[in-house]
Amino acid sequence: MQILRRLHYGMQLAKTTSNTLFIFRKIHYELRGIKAGVAYLQKTPSVFNRTLMLENPDEFIQQVSLHELAHLIVYQHFRSCSAARQRMAICHEGDFFHLPADTCHQFDLSSVQRQKPLLTVAPAKRTN
Repeated sequence: MQILRRLHYGMQLAKTTSNTLFIFRKIHYELRGIKAGVAYLQKTPSVFNRTLMLENPDEFIQQVSLHELAHLIVYQHFRSCSAARQRMAICHEGDFFHLPADTCHQFDLSSVQRQKPLLTVAPAKRTN
């Protein structure tokens, strides 16, 4: 619920700053692995990693939710993916959110990283 409030806050902030109405789609919490969130620009809802959110609630809500929202806002505002890094920085640090334009989170990933299976070697067959 907090993440939804944060996203709605971000939408209102972007709307007020740019005088533009942005469209927000649904979100899901089904992302696995080391990514904290993914915003698909044209097709599906934004997806967040439930495990990382539960383990890092404050940082996740403050940073990751608005970072993924920034992807959607930049795409809707500029209608393009080119020069995305510069435009994301404008969205983060300048016009909208006033947050650092970090591209990577610094969460502990030990609970979500795949453990590589140990290589097991079968004993050699003896021939008499």
